Amino acid sequence: MIASKMISANKETDIVSERSSRRFWVCMVLAFFSMDIALATIAITMATRDPSFRPMPDYGQNNVSWEHRHQERLASNKLGWTVDLSPIEPDRKAIQIFASDRSGKPVVGATGKLSAYHFARVTGMTRADIVEVAPGEYEAAVDCSRDGMWKIELRLQSGDEQFLLENDVEFSKEVATPIVKA
Repeated sequence: MIASKMISANKETDIVSERSSRRFWVCMVLAFFSMDIALATIAITMATRDPSFRPMPDYGQNNVSWEHRHQERLASNKLGWTVDLSPIEPDRKAIQIFASDRSGKPVVGATGKLSAYHFARVTGMTRADIVEVAPGEYEAAVDCSRDGMWKIELRLQSGDEQFLLENDVEFSKEVATPIVKA
């Protein structure tokens, strides 16, 4: 009789111990699942809200029309125009454009558009019409106050001549001194 009471007491202890152990391991597995879901949610939120992780503007269309754009670049090279771009200091809310033809004379009366975006913020692409402020000198209202690399696309048209410039330009507030090596 004492042995049967001991067996039933051990059974009850085993049942309580098993329930406690089951709760612990179920909670442990659920905690790991919860941490996994929380980390995945944080990663997805960071990836979708960060404006620097975006595809380049017009990437697909530029690839589809690559041959046409290549022909435009070749025709622009044949024109022999020289174009210099620089931000207008001190606030850098516009880009100044100096255009000259093959003989060094200013390109007068051109119309066109300038598209620009900072490589760190491709969704912030700005498109602006260019305005002639002096013979061969144009301005485009593009805020380039952010330092770093910019992708610039400039289209100019003067009469029947069309010019396309696609270039990566670095705009910086600091003026670096060149290092001269002998």
